[in-house]
Amino acid sequence: MKLISKYILVCFFILSISFLVSCQKKVDEPIVNIEDTLTEKGNLKSIQLQEIKKNTIYEQVFFGNENGNDFFQGQIDRNDIAIEDKLLDKNLKSGVIPENYYVFLTGVTNKKKPTYLLGRIEQIDGKVIQWKQEVKSVQRKDANGVYQYDVYQYEVGFPKFEGERANVSFRYIWLNKENKCYGVADQLFILKKI
Repeated sequence: MKLISKYILVCFFILSISFLVSCQKKVDEPIVNIEDTLTEKGNLKSIQLQEIKKNTIYEQVFFGNENGNDFFQGQIDRNDIAIEDKLLDKNLKSGVIPENYYVFLTGVTNKKKPTYLLGRIEQIDGKVIQWKQEVKSVQRKDANGVYQYDVYQYEVGFPKFEGERANVSFRYIWLNKENKCYGVADQLFILKKI
């Protein structure tokens, strides 16, 4: 009888953990788009980086409720990810970046977009480039020449890097109106120059 009660207790514990994991909110992965700005306008060459294409690693570090009581307690001012260590055992396809490029994010709606992005580029020579930027909608001209915000595209001020290849990480941060962090996610990828 004791064995059966222990078995039932273990099963209940496993079911409880499974239920809690399944209830955790998931946040959509932003898709990184890189366009070649030298090609003709109607024939823009572009690539997309996302986990489903096996050219990014996307990890949801923390995601709570914007209006809840549970907020991220870690630092959110700089991207301190050791990219090379995270990519060590992964079989990740490299993305490409042309000499002249335009980088933007898609795949998330304006309501679900991160508040800001912490970028980090690790060059092969060991130098690190870091930046922080607000995630803002892209302004595009409509048919009448008037600028309109595209609520599904968000511009990334991606700096140039030295060398033929670099490891890159974007840390996405979600803040509520009180500037409390309710979401953190990391996206890592490799870029090679073409």
